[in-house]
Formats: sequence, structure tokens, C-alpha cells
Amino acid sequence: MSIELEIDECVTVKKGTKDPDYGVDISGWQGRIEENEFNGTVLIRWDSFTLQHMFFESILKSEKEKLDWKLMRLTEDEVEKTECHDTPEDVSNMVRLLQKNITDYLENEKKIVQQNHSSELANRQPLNSTL
Repeated sequence: MSIELEIDECVTVKKGTKDPDYGVDISGWQGRIEENEFNGTVLIRWDSFTLQHMFFESILKSEKEKLDWKLMRLTEDEVEKTECHDTPEDVSNMVRLLQKNITDYLENEKKIVQQNHSSELANRQPLNSTL
């Protein structure tokens, strides 16, 4: 049974629905309809509460795999209409905060790798050449 979903309408993911990329249960996640493709699929932009409660490791994995963790495409049968619990501005603010956290984490991770590499180079034994 298909329901009419309008752009910007709020939806909740139905119980038992899995993330199509990772297979994780996303029951209860909420967001707004970004696109309705009229082929039975919708693109959902997650609300600020859902974004705030995502596992940071999942967000990092999505970043590294070039997947957009702020959006997800599901079928209309996997969602139901609900009341909105935040504003688009709340979503933008949460996205900015998470993107800053991601950037900080990745920069720190890069520094650690560089420090480890520098330590390995400093601890290498010089080649014994008899030239």
C-alpha cells in the first residue's frame, strides 16, 4: 500500500527496517522527504535528533566510503508520516557540528599516522655501507 508523501513532510522509519548500505536496524529514525521519485522510493534527510544519535563510527565509515550519511533512500513502504520534531535550521546546525567533529577527528587521525611514521623513520638503523 503506497501513501502520498510530499516534499518536506516528516516521516518515521517503520519497525524492522534495515539500512540498505550496512544492514543496521534504523527503526524509528526520523526525517523529512527530500525527493519523492514516484517509483515507490523516497529520499529522506534525517532530522537533528536522528543525526545526533547516529553512531559516530557509522558516520566516519560513510565519509570514508563517500556515502552521504545525512540522507537515505528508502521505499515508501518503509516509512510512515509523523509530526515534525525539529526545524530545517536545527538539522543544519547539527550537520555543522557533526562535520566539525568529523574534520577534527580525521585531522587528529592523520597527525597520529604522521607521528608514527616519523617515529619509525627515526628508529631505523642506518644502512651499513662500505663504499
